Amino acid sequence: MFKKLIVFIVLFGFVVSCKKDDDDNVIQLRDRNEQFVTDSISIANFLDSHYVEVDTELNVTFEKLTDGDGKESVRKQKTYPLQHHMATVDGVNYKIYFLKIREGSKINPTPLDSVLVSYKGNLLDKTRFDWRPNPFWTSALISGSINTNIFSTKGPRYILPEFKSGDFIENSDGTLTYNNFGVGVMFLPSGLAYFQNSIQGISAYTPIIVTFNLYAVKFRDHDLDLVLTQEEDLNSNNDYTDDDTDVDGKPNYLDADDDGDGIPTKNEVAITIVEEKTIIDFKIDDNKNGVPNYLDKEDIKEYNKEETTE
Repeated sequence: MFKKLIVFIVLFGFVVSCKKDDDDNVIQLRDRNEQFVTDSISIANFLDSHYVEVDTELNVTFEKLTDGDGKESVRKQKTYPLQHHMATVDGVNYKIYFLKIREGSKINPTPLDSVLVSYKGNLLDKTRFDWRPNPFWTSALISGSINTNIFSTKGPRYILPEFKSGDFIENSDGTLTYNNFGVGVMFLPSGLAYFQNSIQGISAYTPIIVTFNLYAVKFRDHDLDLVLTQEEDLNSNNDYTDDDTDVDGKPNYLDADDDGDGIPTKNEVAITIVEEKTIIDFKIDDNKNGVPNYLDKEDIKEYNKEETTE
């Protein structure tokens, strides 16, 4: 009995010791509003204590202001005026600062469109924690899932629509050269970046600076209903999850039958071919009540039903 008691005490002590170590390694979840206040102070200090340099290739760097250098801070300089975008995310009213180095010349993406981008990510101490110089396709995912791609965090979806893609020429080897593409910088508080998550090169609750190029845009149709995702934000609030016409739990951009009338949305739009170009009319309104057929259970005519043969 005595031996068993000793063993129990030793094991109990080991469990308590392990539990304490585990607690020490857990990242405590912070209040998002309070963290935004902290991040805002840090970002403001950076904007007031650094100046921006842009070379002839539109590469962007930031340098520390020193007395007598004759430079204007990021906030005060007028060459690339400091702008901001307001967004309410997770109950926080975020003010997201950005610089428009070059707007771009072609197409503004919406938050869920695919974009061809390159970027670099820096901390406020200018340490670079991520760099993707080669263009790649991605999207500002609505889930805000976390991985090492900055564009899967929440912040970029609010800033990218402020910019446009560029034009391109096709080279003899089949590659493309992009010109006049969008170039920008966004200053993201941690709540719109990685928040409590630690990834390689960046600790939890860290605001970041993202310098990016926007080369091209592909419009998405997530539910393949022939209505582009960008058209399914009916209340135009950039939140695609709160538009659910038939209240079936699926937002319209993921619902192949938006009005729940049993007729797929793709059958309630009209398709015509003009000069070898496909034109889709999704605003047909047979009963003239101001609601297009694909969003109105009372309009049941099928315009685009696939023909079947036996």
